[in-house]
Amino acid sequence: MAKKTYDALIVGSGASGGWVAKELCERGLRVLMLEAGPPRIPTRDFTEHVWPYQLKFRGFGNTNRLLADQPIQRLCYACDEYSHQFFVNDHEHPYTFPADKPFMWIRGRQVGGKTFCWARESYRFSDYEFQAARRDGYGEDWPLSYKELEPYYDRVESFIGVSGSREGLEQFPDGKFLPPMNLSCGGRLAKKVIEEKFGWRVMPDRVANLTVEHNGRPACHYCGTCQRGCHTASYFNSPSVTLPAAARTGRFTLVSDAVVSHVVMDENGKARGVAYIDRTTRAAREAYAKVIVLAASTLESTRILLNYWFETDHRLPNGTTFKYHRPQREAIETLIYLYEVAKVRRHKNLVENYAGSKKHLRLLQFDEGLDERVTVHIFSNHPAAIREHSRISVYNSWFFCFLRDSV
Repeated sequence: MAKKTYDALIVGSGASGGWVAKELCERGLRVLMLEAGPPRIPTRDFTEHVWPYQLKFRGFGNTNRLLADQPIQRLCYACDEYSHQFFVNDHEHPYTFPADKPFMWIRGRQVGGKTFCWARESYRFSDYEFQAARRDGYGEDWPLSYKELEPYYDRVESFIGVSGSREGLEQFPDGKFLPPMNLSCGGRLAKKVIEEKFGWRVMPDRVANLTVEHNGRPACHYCGTCQRGCHTASYFNSPSVTLPAAARTGRFTLVSDAVVSHVVMDENGKARGVAYIDRTTRAAREAYAKVIVLAASTLESTRILLNYWFETDHRLPNGTTFKYHRPQREAIETLIYLYEVAKVRRHKNLVENYAGSKKHLRLLQFDEGLDERVTVHIFSNHPAAIREHSRISVYNSWFFCFLRDSV
């Protein structure tokens, strides 16, 4: 029996994944969405109207439990006794970082991702960001301008609902706003004094909270605890806004508790689906589509892309196939890390010494461009992989991996 092939497959159900699903479904495509976490049930998981006396620790939480299960997640202000359920268990989702470069990776694995507990700040970039390099001489300009992106800002804001005031500031572009939230009496007084004495502009924040009814969703009732969920869907989150829009088309399928491991490729090296594990049954499955969209957050999407290379049989032009073994995988991961930390141009010997110590890898050359890009060619001594199959490019402080079978 032939396996069903969707028009598009989206990994991740947060802010980006939800929007992609809505747009594609409304244009007639059949879309499958895979989400690594479970769905959230408002009557069970939302706590914005729960009083402190209804909680065992009166809202302060079990400190020992948070330290044991969520030592990283608890560092986010929103991870507490009310809303810890929106954040991962750090022991179930470990990660590493250099001792001298700690990184606080805040994650939410559920249908909706982190859109339940985001701060709802909704600012537009201006050309001060898009064309910063021509102003201060650092980095690179974006390949687009504010004017090019403005219609898309308009479209998103008009759909999700963003409240704010129009100020006419070039560095802080106005948008398609709902009425702004009113300042309190103290806020009005502060605005008057600050603007008269210092000449600074004081304005209500621009946030994805509704101040009037919008597209069937009621206005915010100002309970003030948005990070705990919202029964009235008065702020933007994908399960209340974009995913229902996709579902209303009748062309949307959502599978929760589906942890994607890697992209599945066809014999021509084109993506044709993804492999995933059912989180509840541990069953291994695959899903197929004509288009694959990775919207699982920056680091998770990168993991999925890298896992393809290490989990797939690679075919050379002579018909020989090979697959990375674990030592090769660990070595290349370490090389990527070393190039990021060592800033390559100044510490080539650090990487060269590492590569030279690995019998299955040898570092052939550096290609340096005038734009400070350093391309590193890694060759494997694996018998079957006699040609170049990995090229790592480091550009300033970001690294990109271009993986290919041969040259």
